[in-house]
Amino acid sequence: MELLLKEYEKLGIIGRGGFATVWKVRHHQFRNIRAIKELHEPIYDSDPKLFKSFCKESETLLRLGNGGHPNIIKIFRSILDDHRAYFEMDFVEGETLYNYLREKKFIPINEVMKFVSDIGSALAYCHEDIYLFCMDREIDDLPPNPDDASKVLIDDAKRKKLIEKYKVWHNDIQSKNVMRKINGSYMLFDFGLSVSDEGEITSSKKKNGIVEYMSPEKLDKGIFDARSDVYSFGILMYEILAGRVPFEIEDGKNREAISEQVKILEKHKNAMPPAIEPLRRAAFEAAHQGKTYEKDYPDWLEQMIMKCLEKKPENRYATAKDFFTEFEKNSKASRLEDSEQTKKLKESNEKMIKDLSNLSREKDELNEQIRMWALSGNQEEKIAQLQNNIKLLMNKCEKLQSEIDDKNSDAAILQNKIKLLQTDNYELQSNILKQKNEKPNRKLVSILIALSLFFAVLTGVSVLAYIGKDSRMLQLVNDKKNLTQQLDTLKTSNVHLQSLMSNQGNNNVTLANKQKEIDRLQQENTNLRANQDASTVDKNTVSRLQQDNNNLTSSNQEKDRTISNLKSSDQEKDKTIVKLQQDLQTARDYIKNLH
Repeated sequence: MELLLKEYEKLGIIGRGGFATVWKVRHHQFRNIRAIKELHEPIYDSDPKLFKSFCKESETLLRLGNGGHPNIIKIFRSILDDHRAYFEMDFVEGETLYNYLREKKFIPINEVMKFVSDIGSALAYCHEDIYLFCMDREIDDLPPNPDDASKVLIDDAKRKKLIEKYKVWHNDIQSKNVMRKINGSYMLFDFGLSVSDEGEITSSKKKNGIVEYMSPEKLDKGIFDARSDVYSFGILMYEILAGRVPFEIEDGKNREAISEQVKILEKHKNAMPPAIEPLRRAAFEAAHQGKTYEKDYPDWLEQMIMKCLEKKPENRYATAKDFFTEFEKNSKASRLEDSEQTKKLKESNEKMIKDLSNLSREKDELNEQIRMWALSGNQEEKIAQLQNNIKLLMNKCEKLQSEIDDKNSDAAILQNKIKLLQTDNYELQSNILKQKNEKPNRKLVSILIALSLFFAVLTGVSVLAYIGKDSRMLQLVNDKKNLTQQLDTLKTSNVHLQSLMSNQGNNNVTLANKQKEIDRLQQENTNLRANQDASTVDKNTVSRLQQDNNNLTSSNQEKDRTISNLKSSDQEKDKTIVKLQQDLQTARDYIKNLH
């Protein structure tokens, strides 16, 4: 098996370009995985300028690894073998930001913030912090700290000199030079055009970057410094937030054409970048069909991006370190604000959950009452029917009372007539006795005696009839009392049913209000649980409701029997009155015949 650099097995190509190929390799003995970048351009010792440039690039790339920054791909060594240049580096499992953006189209804001933090930190390390890991006590003439010999004394002037000496400007910041790892973190790589203290490294023979990411001064005059990196980083942040670069070559156009590159140059120099929000909205709605975008990024982030994209270098951040310092400050303030808001939201959420639980319980109780009403039938219809029956019964009671009053009046008249007949009988007896003293007549005496006996019998019959009628009248009065009691009971039931009906209406209104409250609570807290379906009525409840319904039916039947009995009693009373009227008429006829 042919080994690369006599050590590594080739496992595949990670990427290939016009100037280099990157291989995924495995050490044939230690079995560790690496990535090796192989430059296409051969390097000969006879070309001292190119060889020197390669050596400088190797030194710079290796120096970047001194700090072990987690967002910069570590370079282990540079190798010149058979006039070929190689760089051995960490293998990173992932994909370039360029491919990731075209696959996802829309990047959530939390990942955007992660990207800005990772790459911003990497650039801040390159622009300034790297000196902390590269300075040398003897070479850089650094005096020791009297209080701690393991440390050195560095004043502001010395710090600036160290930063200027060890700084690294990337000079080719673009989406193809950022790797997104499978764990979601971002790494900066490909420092083939990077600039250190001695100028630009160009051993890879790459062109001067990609026009869409280049600063106006670099495009126009070839001037480049840390602020050009800041501008390119601003383009990159704009792209991950908006889904596209602010100034892009149209699809189908020749990217290498001078005319197209001039158009982009003019836009970089004179045109304002399009607003981010409409582009992010379009990217969101393209990636999430049917959903509506709501602004999800802070205003201060957009303001920082726009400061990076200022046309004049002096209006931008001086270095990525300045940018990253402000970014961390704003992020910390946002996290504190978010923490307070989260705490309040958590407390509010707990309260809403408790309220929702109470409302759900009340809803279940109200639903149970409604189901009980539904199972017992149409209560409004039953109440109306019962009220109508009560009204009819009351009318019958009033009619019966009127008839009783009439019968009492007739009885009183009959008693008066009986008294008058008795008076007439006494007078007649007196006359007969008087006539007997004056002129006795046996035949007349016999007639008078018979007549006296007849009136005695008639009186007895009338008295018995009256007594019987009086007994029947007493019975009617008792029936009236019983009927009145039943009527009072029915009225009480009616009041109770009306109260239940009123409570049902109130319960329905309460249920509607509670339902609205539940809906409102569910809208504020889209992570809260859904309303539970009302539980089904158990068999015992159904049995009890059916028993109540049967009792109501039995009660109605009992009332019907009572009314029927009252009707029968009324008919009996009518018959008695007719009999008394007939007896009275017979007595009248008899008296008339006597006359």
